[in-house]
Amino acid sequence: SKYKAEKYPYAQKAYEEALKYVGESEEWKGADTKILQQLKTLKIDCENNLCAALLGQKSYAKAEEAARRALELDEDNVKALGRLARILLAGNRLGEAAKTIKKIKKVDPSNKRAAKFQQTLEEKKLIEKKRKEDFARKFQKQFLGSGHAKNNEGAGTDPGDSEAAAALTPNPTRGWCFYAASTIPVIIAIVLGAYAYHAQ
Repeated sequence: SKYKAEKYPYAQKAYEEALKYVGESEEWKGADTKILQQLKTLKIDCENNLCAALLGQKSYAKAEEAARRALELDEDNVKALGRLARILLAGNRLGEAAKTIKKIKKVDPSNKRAAKFQQTLEEKKLIEKKRKEDFARKFQKQFLGSGHAKNNEGAGTDPGDSEAAAALTPNPTRGWCFYAASTIPVIIAIVLGAYAYHAQ
């Protein structure tokens, strides 16, 4: 077939043309049960093959649309679920990917690709976890570490003198520093919480 020959743009056009002839399910009203089933099967196959052709061109957004159209007609279609899982993993949409992989395992417990998807998911979760930890560490070092260094600058002087001088010297940045010191930990917690939620 055109898809197997890796002529993705040509395959894309071929399946798009086929889908025009098949039409939408709303246009099938009046057809008998046998014809309806044939049209449904044909449309699912065309959407799945279109999805594959688009994936070959790394057109992930359009490929996702094709996969989801196939799933609208058959929510348990393993081929469409597998391609959707691949798209979600490529986009690091790990929460959605996890749900899709779980669905594949439920529909087809012996599916070998599901095991590979699961392995990729776990690897990406570890990478994401490490990235968040590195981000938090750098953030902490940048703001809390610099404050610690400044505290050592006054070593050897009388603490009372430095406090008196600080009280007498106007410091327009003091209010900002206090605000940043109290707000940054909250921002970090919110950001990491959001990442953790989306990675579930």
